[in-house]
Amino acid sequence: RLVALQRREGGEPLRIAVLEKSRQSGSHMLSGAIIDPSGLDVLLPDWKMLGAPVEIAVSDDRVYYLTERSRWRFPFTPPPLRNRGNYIISLNRFVRWLADQAESEGVDVFTGFAGAEVLYEADRVVGVRTGDRGVDKHGVRKETFEPGVDIRANVTILADGVRGNLTKTLIQKFRLTSSIPQTYAIGIKELWAIPSDRVKPGLVIHTVGYPLRNEEFGGGFIYALSKEQLAVGFVVGLDYRDPLFDPHMAFQQFKQHPLVSPMLAGGEVIRYGAKALPEGGWHSIPRCHVDGALIIGDAAGFLNSVRLKGIHLAMKSGVCAADAAFTAVRADDVSASKLAAFQTLVNNGSLRRELYPVRNVRQAFGAGFFAGMV
Repeated sequence: RLVALQRREGGEPLRIAVLEKSRQSGSHMLSGAIIDPSGLDVLLPDWKMLGAPVEIAVSDDRVYYLTERSRWRFPFTPPPLRNRGNYIISLNRFVRWLADQAESEGVDVFTGFAGAEVLYEADRVVGVRTGDRGVDKHGVRKETFEPGVDIRANVTILADGVRGNLTKTLIQKFRLTSSIPQTYAIGIKELWAIPSDRVKPGLVIHTVGYPLRNEEFGGGFIYALSKEQLAVGFVVGLDYRDPLFDPHMAFQQFKQHPLVSPMLAGGEVIRYGAKALPEGGWHSIPRCHVDGALIIGDAAGFLNSVRLKGIHLAMKSGVCAADAAFTAVRADDVSASKLAAFQTLVNNGSLRRELYPVRNVRQAFGAGFFAGMV
Protein backbone atom coordinates (compact mmCIF):
# COMPACT_ATOMS: atom_id res chain seq x y z
CA ARG A 1 0.00 0.00 0.00
CA LEU A 2 1.06 3.55 -0.63
CA VAL A 3 0.31 6.49 1.61
CA ALA A 4 0.48 10.00 0.16
CA LEU A 5 0.65 13.09 2.36
CA GLN A 6 -0.32 16.39 0.78
CA ARG A 7 -0.75 19.85 2.22
CA ARG A 8 -3.77 21.74 1.00
CA GLU A 9 -3.51 25.37 0.03
CA GLY A 10 -4.54 28.03 2.48
CA GLY A 11 -3.14 26.32 5.55
CA GLU A 12 -5.79 23.62 5.63
CA PRO A 13 -5.10 20.30 7.34
CA LEU A 14 -3.02 17.68 5.60
CA ARG A 15 -4.80 15.50 3.11
CA ILE A 16 -3.83 11.87 3.50
CA ALA A 17 -4.66 9.22 0.91
CA VAL A 18 -4.05 5.48 0.92
CA LEU A 19 -3.88 3.57 -2.34
CA GLU A 20 -4.94 -0.01 -1.62
CA LYS A 21 -4.37 -2.49 -4.44
CA SER A 22 -6.99 -5.00 -3.27
CA ARG A 23 -10.71 -4.51 -3.78
CA GLN A 24 -11.27 -4.30 -0.04
CA SER A 25 -8.80 -3.40 2.68
CA GLY A 26 -7.45 -6.60 4.17
CA SER A 27 -8.58 -8.93 1.42
CA HIS A 28 -4.98 -9.60 0.39
CA MET A 29 -4.11 -10.65 3.96
CA LEU A 30 -4.24 -14.33 4.87
CA SER A 31 -5.76 -14.77 8.32
CA GLY A 32 -3.93 -16.41 11.19
CA ALA A 33 -1.02 -14.44 12.60
CA ILE A 34 0.49 -13.56 15.96
CA ILE A 35 0.67 -9.87 16.74
CA ASP A 36 2.87 -8.19 19.30
CA PRO A 37 0.52 -5.42 20.53
CA SER A 38 3.37 -2.97 21.18
CA GLY A 39 2.93 -1.45 17.73
CA LEU A 40 -0.79 -1.05 18.26
CA ASP A 41 -0.14 0.53 21.66
CA VAL A 42 1.89 3.24 19.92
CA LEU A 43 -0.55 3.83 17.07
CA LEU A 44 -3.87 3.56 18.93
CA PRO A 45 -3.35 3.36 22.71
CA ASP A 46 -7.11 2.92 23.26
CA TRP A 47 -7.43 0.05 20.75
CA LYS A 48 -9.32 -2.12 23.21
CA MET A 49 -12.00 0.52 23.73
CA LEU A 50 -12.20 1.01 19.96
CA GLY A 51 -13.10 -2.65 19.50
CA ALA A 52 -9.98 -3.92 17.77
CA PRO A 53 -10.40 -7.56 16.66
CA VAL A 54 -7.48 -8.58 18.87
CA GLU A 55 -9.07 -11.05 21.25
CA ILE A 56 -7.37 -14.47 21.40
CA ALA A 57 -4.44 -14.15 23.79
CA VAL A 58 -1.67 -16.73 23.47
CA SER A 59 -2.24 -19.21 26.29
CA ASP A 60 0.15 -22.05 25.48
CA ASP A 61 3.59 -21.90 23.84
CA ARG A 62 5.19 -25.09 22.55
CA VAL A 63 8.36 -25.68 20.53
CA TYR A 64 9.18 -29.07 19.03
CA TYR A 65 12.14 -30.60 17.26
CA LEU A 66 10.80 -33.04 14.68
CA THR A 67 12.24 -36.16 13.14
CA GLU A 68 10.46 -38.01 10.38
CA ARG A 69 8.37 -40.13 12.77
CA SER A 70 8.71 -38.56 16.19
CA ARG A 71 8.95 -35.30 18.07
CA TRP A 72 10.86 -33.87 21.01
CA ARG A 73 9.41 -30.96 22.93
CA PHE A 74 11.85 -28.32 24.11
CA PRO A 75 11.99 -28.31 27.93
CA PHE A 76 11.69 -24.53 27.75
CA THR A 77 10.53 -22.03 25.16
CA PRO A 78 13.44 -20.09 23.65
CA PRO A 79 13.01 -16.39 24.49
CA PRO A 80 12.44 -15.24 20.86
CA LEU A 81 9.51 -17.65 20.56
CA ARG A 82 7.78 -16.74 23.81
CA ASN A 83 4.41 -15.27 22.95
CA ARG A 84 2.75 -14.64 26.28
CA GLY A 85 1.19 -11.18 26.05
CA ASN A 86 0.74 -11.52 22.28
CA TYR A 87 -2.45 -12.33 20.40
CA ILE A 88 -3.54 -14.65 17.61
CA ILE A 89 -5.56 -12.60 15.15
CA SER A 90 -7.33 -12.75 11.83
CA LEU A 91 -5.07 -10.43 9.89
CA ASN A 92 -7.81 -9.91 7.33
CA ARG A 93 -10.23 -8.57 9.96
CA PHE A 94 -7.50 -6.56 11.67
CA VAL A 95 -6.44 -4.69 8.54
CA ARG A 96 -10.06 -4.02 7.61
CA TRP A 97 -10.60 -2.59 11.10
CA LEU A 98 -7.50 -0.41 10.78
CA ALA A 99 -8.83 0.97 7.49
CA ASP A 100 -12.08 1.89 9.22
CA GLN A 101 -10.14 3.72 11.94
CA ALA A 102 -8.17 5.64 9.32
CA GLU A 103 -11.30 6.66 7.41
CA SER A 104 -12.98 7.78 10.63
CA GLU A 105 -10.07 10.21 11.09
CA GLY A 106 -10.53 11.69 7.60
CA VAL A 107 -8.05 9.58 5.65
CA ASP A 108 -9.10 8.78 2.07
CA VAL A 109 -8.72 5.05 1.37
CA PHE A 110 -8.93 4.23 -2.35
CA THR A 111 -9.31 0.47 -2.84
CA GLY A 112 -8.68 -1.33 -6.10
CA PHE A 113 -5.84 0.97 -7.16
CA ALA A 114 -2.32 -0.41 -7.54
CA GLY A 115 0.68 1.84 -8.00
CA ALA A 116 2.27 1.09 -11.38
CA GLU A 117 5.20 3.51 -11.38
CA VAL A 118 6.83 6.25 -9.36
CA LEU A 119 6.52 9.83 -10.60
CA TYR A 120 9.59 12.07 -10.54
CA GLU A 121 10.48 15.70 -11.08
CA ALA A 122 14.22 15.66 -11.63
CA ASP A 123 15.34 13.37 -8.76
CA ARG A 124 12.45 14.12 -6.44
CA VAL A 125 9.54 11.72 -5.96
CA VAL A 126 6.26 13.57 -6.53
CA GLY A 127 3.74 10.71 -6.40
CA VAL A 128 2.72 7.56 -8.22
CA ARG A 129 0.83 6.56 -11.34
CA THR A 130 -1.86 3.93 -10.91
CA GLY A 131 -2.17 1.00 -13.29
CA ASP A 132 -4.64 0.87 -16.15
CA ARG A 133 -7.90 -0.93 -15.34
CA GLY A 134 -10.08 -2.99 -17.65
CA VAL A 135 -7.22 -4.74 -19.48
CA ASP A 136 -7.36 -8.47 -20.21
CA LYS A 137 -4.51 -10.94 -19.68
CA HIS A 138 -3.20 -10.26 -23.18
CA GLY A 139 -2.98 -6.52 -22.57
CA VAL A 140 -5.99 -5.74 -24.75
CA ARG A 141 -8.31 -3.00 -23.57
CA LYS A 142 -11.81 -4.13 -22.66
CA GLU A 143 -14.99 -2.04 -22.73
CA THR A 144 -14.45 -1.23 -19.05
CA PHE A 145 -10.97 0.21 -19.71
CA GLU A 146 -9.89 3.10 -17.49
CA PRO A 147 -6.44 4.64 -17.89
CA GLY A 148 -4.21 5.02 -14.87
CA VAL A 149 -4.11 8.36 -13.10
CA ASP A 150 -1.29 10.37 -11.58
CA ILE A 151 -1.55 10.79 -7.82
CA ARG A 152 0.77 13.60 -6.77
CA ALA A 153 1.87 14.29 -3.22
CA ASN A 154 4.42 16.18 -1.21
CA VAL A 155 5.56 12.97 0.48
CA THR A 156 4.94 9.47 -0.81
CA ILE A 157 5.36 6.58 1.62
CA LEU A 158 6.02 3.25 -0.05
CA ALA A 159 4.65 0.22 1.80
CA ASP A 160 4.30 -2.17 -1.11
CA GLY A 161 5.68 -5.26 0.59
CA VAL A 162 8.67 -7.52 0.07
CA ARG A 163 10.43 -6.71 -3.21
CA GLY A 164 7.57 -4.36 -4.04
CA ASN A 165 7.71 -3.14 -7.64
CA LEU A 166 7.81 0.56 -6.77
CA THR A 167 10.28 0.19 -3.92
CA LYS A 168 12.51 -1.97 -6.10
CA THR A 169 12.74 0.71 -8.79
CA LEU A 170 13.37 3.41 -6.18
CA ILE A 171 16.19 1.41 -4.58
CA GLN A 172 17.79 0.79 -7.96
CA LYS A 173 17.47 4.39 -9.13
CA PHE A 174 19.05 5.92 -6.02
CA ARG A 175 21.31 2.98 -5.08
CA LEU A 176 19.83 2.66 -1.62
CA THR A 177 20.92 -0.91 -0.93
CA SER A 178 22.91 -1.78 2.17
CA SER A 179 26.35 -3.37 2.05
CA ILE A 180 24.80 -6.71 3.06
CA PRO A 181 22.30 -8.08 0.53
CA GLN A 182 18.77 -8.79 1.68
CA THR A 183 17.94 -12.45 2.34
CA TYR A 184 14.47 -13.83 1.66
CA ALA A 185 12.27 -16.67 2.80
CA ILE A 186 8.91 -17.93 1.64
CA GLY A 187 6.08 -18.41 4.09
CA ILE A 188 3.25 -20.75 3.11
CA LYS A 189 0.05 -20.61 5.15
CA GLU A 190 -3.30 -22.38 5.20
CA LEU A 191 -6.39 -21.63 7.26
CA TRP A 192 -8.14 -24.85 8.31
CA ALA A 193 -11.61 -25.54 9.65
CA ILE A 194 -11.34 -28.51 12.02
CA PRO A 195 -13.71 -30.49 14.25
CA SER A 196 -14.60 -28.58 17.41
CA ASP A 197 -12.69 -28.97 20.69
CA ARG A 198 -9.63 -30.58 19.11
CA VAL A 199 -7.38 -27.72 20.20
CA LYS A 200 -7.66 -24.91 22.71
CA PRO A 201 -7.83 -21.33 21.41
CA GLY A 202 -4.54 -19.56 22.04
CA LEU A 203 -2.34 -22.58 21.39
CA VAL A 204 0.90 -21.73 19.56
CA ILE A 205 3.25 -24.39 18.23
CA HIS A 206 6.55 -23.79 16.45
CA THR A 207 8.67 -26.60 15.02
CA VAL A 208 12.22 -27.03 13.73
CA GLY A 209 13.88 -30.02 12.13
CA TYR A 210 12.00 -32.36 9.78
CA PRO A 211 11.28 -32.06 6.93
CA LEU A 212 14.20 -29.65 6.65
CA ARG A 213 17.78 -30.79 6.69
CA ASN A 214 20.72 -29.19 8.49
CA GLU A 215 21.56 -26.91 5.54
CA GLU A 216 18.03 -25.49 5.21
CA PHE A 217 16.64 -22.72 7.39
CA GLY A 218 13.04 -22.55 8.54
CA GLY A 219 10.30 -24.38 10.38
CA GLY A 220 6.58 -24.88 10.83
CA PHE A 221 3.92 -23.19 12.93
CA ILE A 222 0.39 -23.87 14.13
CA TYR A 223 -1.83 -21.17 15.64
CA ALA A 224 -5.26 -21.91 17.11
CA LEU A 225 -7.58 -19.01 16.32
CA SER A 226 -10.55 -20.79 17.88
CA LYS A 227 -11.79 -24.27 18.74
CA GLU A 228 -12.63 -24.75 15.08
CA GLN A 229 -9.93 -22.85 13.19
CA LEU A 230 -6.19 -23.42 12.79
CA ALA A 231 -3.59 -21.45 10.90
CA VAL A 232 -0.95 -23.91 9.69
CA GLY A 233 2.18 -22.72 7.96
CA PHE A 234 5.75 -23.33 6.97
CA VAL A 235 8.65 -20.91 6.43
CA VAL A 236 11.75 -21.76 4.38
CA GLY A 237 14.77 -19.60 3.61
CA LEU A 238 15.20 -19.17 -0.13
CA ASP A 239 18.97 -19.57 0.05
CA TYR A 240 18.76 -23.38 0.12
CA ARG A 241 21.48 -25.02 -1.99
CA ASP A 242 19.67 -28.13 -3.25
CA PRO A 243 18.00 -27.26 -6.59
CA LEU A 244 15.60 -30.17 -6.14
CA PHE A 245 14.29 -28.96 -2.78
CA ASP A 246 10.63 -27.90 -2.98
CA PRO A 247 9.26 -25.67 -0.17
CA HIS A 248 5.66 -26.55 -1.06
CA MET A 249 6.42 -30.28 -0.91
CA ALA A 250 8.16 -29.76 2.45
CA PHE A 251 4.97 -28.13 3.71
CA GLN A 252 2.95 -31.18 2.63
CA GLN A 253 5.38 -33.44 4.50
CA PHE A 254 5.04 -31.22 7.56
CA LYS A 255 1.23 -31.58 7.52
CA GLN A 256 1.57 -35.36 7.34
CA HIS A 257 3.82 -35.54 10.42
CA PRO A 258 2.31 -37.44 13.40
CA LEU A 259 2.29 -34.19 15.41
CA VAL A 260 0.25 -32.26 12.84
CA SER A 261 -1.93 -34.73 10.94
CA PRO A 262 -4.21 -35.65 13.91
CA MET A 263 -5.08 -31.97 14.32
CA LEU A 264 -6.09 -31.67 10.68
CA ALA A 265 -7.88 -35.01 10.28
CA GLY A 266 -11.46 -34.50 9.12
CA GLY A 267 -10.89 -30.79 8.50
CA GLU A 268 -10.76 -28.74 5.33
CA VAL A 269 -8.74 -25.85 3.96
CA ILE A 270 -10.65 -22.55 3.94
CA ARG A 271 -7.95 -20.30 2.49
CA TYR A 272 -4.36 -20.65 1.47
CA GLY A 273 -1.54 -18.46 0.23
CA ALA A 274 2.11 -17.58 0.44
CA LYS A 275 4.30 -14.50 0.80
CA ALA A 276 7.95 -13.62 0.83
CA LEU A 277 9.69 -12.54 4.03
CA PRO A 278 12.73 -10.21 4.27
CA GLU A 279 15.09 -11.98 6.67
CA GLY A 280 18.41 -10.19 6.17
CA GLY A 281 18.11 -8.24 9.40
CA TRP A 282 19.25 -4.83 10.54
CA HIS A 283 22.30 -4.57 8.27
CA SER A 284 20.24 -5.39 5.16
CA ILE A 285 17.78 -2.52 5.57
CA PRO A 286 18.35 0.01 2.75
CA ARG A 287 18.43 3.75 3.13
CA CYS A 288 14.74 4.53 3.45
CA HIS A 289 14.58 8.24 2.59
CA VAL A 290 14.97 10.14 -0.66
CA ASP A 291 13.67 13.49 -1.84
CA GLY A 292 9.89 13.26 -1.46
CA ALA A 293 9.60 9.62 -0.36
CA LEU A 294 10.04 7.14 2.48
CA ILE A 295 10.05 3.32 2.59
CA ILE A 296 8.50 1.37 5.48
CA GLY A 297 7.42 -2.10 6.63
CA ASP A 298 8.36 -5.24 4.74
CA ALA A 299 9.35 -3.10 1.76
CA ALA A 300 12.25 -1.81 3.85
CA GLY A 301 12.96 -5.11 5.60
CA PHE A 302 11.60 -4.38 9.08
CA LEU A 303 11.13 -7.98 10.19
CA ASN A 304 12.43 -9.97 13.14
CA SER A 305 13.17 -13.36 11.55
CA VAL A 306 13.99 -14.95 14.90
CA ARG A 307 10.59 -14.07 16.35
CA LEU A 308 8.87 -14.54 12.97
CA LYS A 309 7.14 -11.21 13.49
CA GLY A 310 6.87 -8.05 11.44
CA ILE A 311 3.34 -6.66 11.88
CA HIS A 312 4.24 -4.56 14.91
CA LEU A 313 7.49 -3.41 13.28
CA ALA A 314 5.62 -2.34 10.14
CA MET A 315 3.25 -0.31 12.29
CA LYS A 316 6.07 1.31 14.26
CA SER A 317 7.95 2.18 11.07
CA GLY A 318 4.74 3.72 9.76
CA VAL A 319 4.44 5.88 12.87
CA CYS A 320 8.04 7.05 12.45
CA ALA A 321 7.39 7.84 8.78
CA ALA A 322 4.23 9.78 9.62
CA ASP A 323 6.08 11.89 12.19
CA ALA A 324 8.95 12.61 9.78
CA ALA A 325 6.61 13.37 6.86
CA PHE A 326 4.38 15.63 8.96
CA THR A 327 7.36 17.69 10.13
CA ALA A 328 8.80 17.92 6.62
CA VAL A 329 5.55 18.98 4.95
CA ARG A 330 4.83 21.60 7.62
CA ALA A 331 8.35 22.98 7.13
CA ASP A 332 7.79 23.01 3.34
CA ASP A 333 10.99 20.97 2.96
CA VAL A 334 10.61 17.38 1.79
CA SER A 335 14.22 16.92 0.79
CA ALA A 336 16.08 13.74 1.68
CA SER A 337 18.04 15.61 4.35
CA LYS A 338 14.81 16.66 6.07
CA LEU A 339 13.16 13.24 5.71
CA ALA A 340 16.30 11.67 7.22
CA ALA A 341 14.53 12.38 10.51
CA PHE A 342 12.83 9.04 9.82
CA GLN A 343 16.14 7.24 10.23
CA THR A 344 16.82 9.14 13.44
CA LEU A 345 13.46 8.06 14.86
CA VAL A 346 14.15 4.46 13.86
CA ASN A 347 17.63 4.47 15.39
CA ASN A 348 16.52 6.06 18.65
CA GLY A 349 13.41 3.97 19.19
CA SER A 350 12.16 0.46 19.74
CA LEU A 351 12.82 -0.63 16.14
CA ARG A 352 16.57 -0.59 16.61
CA ARG A 353 16.34 -1.93 20.16
CA GLU A 354 14.60 -5.04 18.83
CA LEU A 355 16.41 -5.60 15.54
CA TYR A 356 20.02 -4.70 16.33
CA PRO A 357 20.66 -7.45 18.94
CA VAL A 358 19.57 -10.11 16.40
CA ARG A 359 21.28 -8.48 13.43
CA ASN A 360 23.48 -11.49 12.57
CA VAL A 361 21.20 -14.40 13.46
CA ARG A 362 20.01 -15.15 9.94
CA GLN A 363 23.56 -15.04 8.62
CA ALA A 364 24.69 -17.44 11.34
CA PHE A 365 22.28 -20.08 10.04
CA GLY A 366 24.15 -19.95 6.75
CA ALA A 367 26.59 -22.38 8.39
CA GLY A 368 23.76 -24.83 9.08
CA PHE A 369 20.89 -25.31 11.53
CA PHE A 370 22.91 -26.53 14.50
CA ALA A 371 25.59 -23.86 14.13
CA GLY A 372 22.86 -21.24 13.89
CA MET A 373 21.16 -22.55 17.05
CA VAL A 374 24.42 -22.23 18.96
